[in-house]
Amino acid sequence: MQGGGEGTRNHVNHNYLRLQFQVNRNKGMAKKVLRELRINRDWCKGCGICVSFCPKQVLELDSKEKAVAVRPEDCICCMLCELRCPDLAIEVLIDQGSDNE
Repeated sequence: MQGGGEGTRNHVNHNYLRLQFQVNRNKGMAKKVLRELRINRDWCKGCGICVSFCPKQVLELDSKEKAVAVRPEDCICCMLCELRCPDLAIEVLIDQGSDNE
């Protein structure tokens, strides 16, 4: 019976390989540390996409409906704000920390 059993085994192996890749990819990588979060307020149209995507609520819209970093110390450098900003108004500058952090 090759049908169902083999497909299941291949699926398990695929998941195992994916897990191994994740473990190896993270091993020995330095932690990203925020150096600066640049927001070009002239380019920002206040759409709030960056605010919505930020997993740590680092960004908010101010009284002029422009993005501002209110909690930069909480930034995990995921780059979602920079990648999702339709106006290219955000730049995340990072430093590589040491593995021991």
